[in-house]
Amino acid sequence: MVAPKHIQNPNEIVIKLFGSIEIYTSRGVIYEEQIKSPKLCKLLVYLLLSKKTLHQPMKIADSLWPDDERNSEKICSNLRGLVYRFRRTFQLISDEDLIVSTQAGYRLNPNLKIITDFAQFDKLGKEAC
Repeated sequence: MVAPKHIQNPNEIVIKLFGSIEIYTSRGVIYEEQIKSPKLCKLLVYLLLSKKTLHQPMKIADSLWPDDERNSEKICSNLRGLVYRFRRTFQLISDEDLIVSTQAGYRLNPNLKIITDFAQFDKLGKEAC
């Protein structure tokens, strides 16, 4: 795993998920306490589990918040609000958005090299077998 202190490239992001969430860039770190939203943390992990996929708002809501109201307009509005708040926080440590949106949904920014501790753990587990 790339040590956060060794990040040189502004497009390289290290995200630690074991324990509490920590997001590192060449300009700094964001801790889970700064995110201030369990729903946003769930959204971030959901997107990290399938980095290259574009996720529709209703599918995100069905997976992450199955007990919430099924009003699609409200769900879309709530997701926009979560992503907007996260972008404002993430701007403190990066000029790029980590979560990008299109008319069809949300995904992680494909222009960023994102390294996670759980991906490294999974890789080492597969190599050990």
